[in-house]
Amino acid sequence: NFFMSKSKFYYDKKSLSFKEIQTSNTSRIINASTFIFTAFFFGIVSLFILISTPYLNTPTELAQDRELKNYELQLELLNNRLVQLETVLNDLESRDNNIYRVLFEANPIDPDIRKAGFGGINRYSDLEGFENSELIIETTKKIDILTKQLVIQSKSLDEIETLAKNKQLMLSAIPSIQPIRNDDLTRIASGYGIRTDPFDKSRKMHSGMDFSAPRNTPVYAASNGTIVRADSRAIGYGKHIRIDHGYGYLTLYAHLNSYNVRRGQKVKKGDIIGFVGNTGRSKGVHLHYEVHKDGKKVNPVNYFYSNLTPEEFDKNFKSRKSISRLMEIKLPEKLYYNIGEISKAFNVNPSLLRFWEKEFDILNPKKTIKGTRKYNSVDIKNLKLIYNLLKIRGFTIDGAKEKLKTESKKIEIVQKLEKIKSKLEIIEKEL
Repeated sequence: NFFMSKSKFYYDKKSLSFKEIQTSNTSRIINASTFIFTAFFFGIVSLFILISTPYLNTPTELAQDRELKNYELQLELLNNRLVQLETVLNDLESRDNNIYRVLFEANPIDPDIRKAGFGGINRYSDLEGFENSELIIETTKKIDILTKQLVIQSKSLDEIETLAKNKQLMLSAIPSIQPIRNDDLTRIASGYGIRTDPFDKSRKMHSGMDFSAPRNTPVYAASNGTIVRADSRAIGYGKHIRIDHGYGYLTLYAHLNSYNVRRGQKVKKGDIIGFVGNTGRSKGVHLHYEVHKDGKKVNPVNYFYSNLTPEEFDKNFKSRKSISRLMEIKLPEKLYYNIGEISKAFNVNPSLLRFWEKEFDILNPKKTIKGTRKYNSVDIKNLKLIYNLLKIRGFTIDGAKEKLKTESKKIEIVQKLEKIKSKLEIIEKEL
């Protein structure tokens, strides 16, 4: 019988003998049930304690723990990578402000603008309360800051790229000639800076240059632009003309005797716009000339070459028009062009192209086994540079080589900007 156990005896003192202990079946069932219940209870409690202890984990918990540790490691690696990217981006921002934007005459971007928009409210409160909240918040914050900096830097590079492409237009907008020919000039009566006012004899700032010349001497436009004013409504200037050259440049010609242009008219460098006079607040016949850059009056002496004549101005202008026509040369889009196509597009003899190839390292078309030349898009750009120097600007071979050394630095900067921009786009996608 399952519930039967071995017989148990007790010693009876009266009979001085051992007698068997009599146990009923009911008692045996109660005892067995109590034992089973107690064992089951302590078993459940022990199992709960074992499950709750950190020293004993289920396979699922072990897998989750490994996954969490892996995420933590990945976060630390990402954080270190972000620190490196932050260093690279800061270096790029420094070069952007101090080299690229200076080279292309663009205002530097304020550091407060680059890093603005991350103060005030706690935008990471939903990431708090976790075991690694500090690391997660720090990483997320760095990603947000870098993303904003990348967007601003990308826009800055877009702006610089546009400035680089429009460099020729910007150069043509800069005032670069004297408004009165040397042959017509009596003297430079007054320069830019503090001087004694001829009317009240006080020391005042003179924000231009005064050119003395006979009445009705022609006055020439200092650069290409649009006439924005040709009137006598400004106090002190008398009859005067203002030309907007674009890119922040404006020139002013005052005390004129008469006009040769009207408001809204387009003028070219060297065009006669008016004639010297003595109108307005003036003590004698002369031209008052001012140069404004971004709304500020600057010293005009830095914006003209006194040895140029109007004929030289015209020659310069024709050269610029030739350059513009050169840049408009277009070939059908394909990977390579043969020497016949290039010769026809540039209107030069193929033998001259071969000669330039020997003289200039930057012109290096691909050659087949049969010796046929294949020009790619880079060769076309370099050929335009060489053509511009030799055919349009009249450089000698040696002079063109020397000039290309200088120009190559600017080209290298533009190419670096394009590479940096593409890398930034890749980083931005990764973030």
